[in-house]
Amino acid sequence: MSELPAVLRACDAVGRVIEFWGFSRHLGRIWTLLYLSPEPLPAAEIQRQLAVSAGAASMHLRELQRWGVVRKVWVPGERKDFYEAETDLWKMVFRVMQERETKLLDETEAALQQSVEQLRSEAAQQASSDPDTAASLEAFRTERLEGLLEFTRLGRMVLGMLVQDGGFDLRAIESLLFGPGLPGSDASAEDR
Repeated sequence: MSELPAVLRACDAVGRVIEFWGFSRHLGRIWTLLYLSPEPLPAAEIQRQLAVSAGAASMHLRELQRWGVVRKVWVPGERKDFYEAETDLWKMVFRVMQERETKLLDETEAALQQSVEQLRSEAAQQASSDPDTAASLEAFRTERLEGLLEFTRLGRMVLGMLVQDGGFDLRAIESLLFGPGLPGSDASAEDR
């Protein structure tokens, strides 16, 4: 069966979005084809409809399975592998965010923390030649780095709440941003 131009257009559109997020365009195209298919498809049919090589289809199907967005299914009477798409869109997004974005934020937090420590060490060495300038520069840079570090931690916390619970409580974020009893926090909203 040949796919309709509308299905192929949708495959290409999702492929572009997936590529924008840093993945291969073919991952989005294959997932969309499977998502729009009422029945599981064999790899050969995916190759034919999307005009991709057997090697590319196989490689991308393995990666999609690794991300948990495509699964192999058994079709009675068939010996070849068939595939179907995960249809819970939020589940897919949360899984990718949990594995990819969480790792990136963890790495960023560690690098920023190391930068703060290294900055203090370097400033201590420079203090002997020009103590006032070194102290002022260290204070300025340390404050900026610690701001980045806190922002990264906040992003990590929001992401953690989102991927673990499927949502987050804005009051917890308000509390981090404004502190208790400050403008914008719950305490001040209750007092008004």
